[in-house]
Amino acid sequence: MNSDDVIQLIFCVESTEKAATDKCYINEVLKSHFNVRENKISYVFMGGKYNYNNQLTINKINKLTKEYQLTGSGKTYVIYVFDKDQNNQDSRDSQFEKDVKTYCKELGYKLIWFVKTVEEVMWGSKIKKPFKRTKALDFIKKDQIKNVKKKNLEAHDNVNSSCKSNILTVLNGFRQIK
Repeated sequence: MNSDDVIQLIFCVESTEKAATDKCYINEVLKSHFNVRENKISYVFMGGKYNYNNQLTINKINKLTKEYQLTGSGKTYVIYVFDKDQNNQDSRDSQFEKDVKTYCKELGYKLIWFVKTVEEVMWGSKIKKPFKRTKALDFIKKDQIKNVKKKNLEAHDNVNSSCKSNILTVLNGFRQIK
C-alpha cells in the first residue's frame, strides 16, 4: 500500500477521556459501516464542546499528527464531532455553530453533527447524564448499531432534524476506509 491508501482520522469529541461515550458510538459506526483496516483511528477528548479551539485541544491534535508522521504513513484528517443541542435557553448555541463551521473550514477539518445528541441519534431517545456511560457500553454489548436506521446517519452536512447525523455522509468521503 502506498501512503495515500493509509490515513489517520482524529476524532475530536465533546466527552472526557474517562467517559469516552462518543468514542463508543463512533467506533460502532466505523465497525458496522466501514473497513478501517490499517488506518489509524485516534481521539481527542475535549471535555466540553466549547474547548474545540483551546490550546490543550490544539496541542493534542498536533501531538497525534506528529506521532503519526513519524511512522512514514499517510495523511492525517481531523474531524470534529458535536451534538447540536439546539438549546433555546442557551443563546451561545447558534453562535457556537457558526464559529465551529468557520474554524473547521479555515483549517480544512471535517465536521460531524448529532442532533440533538449522539445518544438521541443512536438510541432514539434522550439519555440522562448519569446513565450515559452505562448506555454507551450497553450499545456495544447488545450490538445496538443494528437497530440504528442508516438514513438517520447519512443526513446532509447542515443537518438540523432530531435524531439525525451526518456521520456517514462525512466518513463516506474517505475512500481509504470504504
